[in-house]
Amino acid sequence: MNSFTSIMGLCAGVGLLLIVGIGYKLVWRGAPVQGTSPAPPTSWAGWSITLAVTGVILAVSGGVMYLFYPLDVPGEQSKNFIFGEPSAVFGLLLIAAAAYLWRRGNHLTLDRIYAVLSPIALLVGGIGLVMVSNSVGALGNRIFETAPDCEPVLGTWPSWIIGPTLTAIITILPGLGCLAFSAASWSRKRAAWLLCGTAWTLAGIGLVALGVFVPGAHIFMEYCALR
Repeated sequence: MNSFTSIMGLCAGVGLLLIVGIGYKLVWRGAPVQGTSPAPPTSWAGWSITLAVTGVILAVSGGVMYLFYPLDVPGEQSKNFIFGEPSAVFGLLLIAAAAYLWRRGNHLTLDRIYAVLSPIALLVGGIGLVMVSNSVGALGNRIFETAPDCEPVLGTWPSWIIGPTLTAIITILPGLGCLAFSAASWSRKRAAWLLCGTAWTLAGIGLVALGVFVPGAHIFMEYCALR
């Protein structure tokens, strides 16, 4: 089940980085304004396929996690909804974004983009508030300070470093990005987009790093337990 959460972290990180890349191409760099000449065609096929693949993995694994609570060890159960619920919602949003880009990617104007984002921002903002709440609970109860001593890296670091760092990567930065996304979708302020992109980029890099590292670390843990 540890590998199960690692693939979720990897796909969540990749998904966040994809969204930041798409946002840069469409919003920051600028889609055409209504009534002006269209921008040169962009091939969205690769973006759509990758969004769909990561979205399916997150929707299925996150759904299983929050419905069936596979992490049933005392002290680990809260991680089922900390990981599972945002992953499931994010996965479904990635699938929807993949389908929309596949069909309409080359016909988007800035006004149409904001018209689509405005209602989505309600859901994303709500998820951001949930993740902020999860951050408070995780830090207050030291949920991410439980790395076993036999884990080769995290198990050797001080808990006061591990807990806040993992909490920032898993909940604080994604949640902050969600809130900034909602504000940017409604206000169209570049400062809000910059905050959103920065938070999600840092979270995405951190989640990809965790997703790559965790499987190897848990191999060490498994064989350490057998000795």
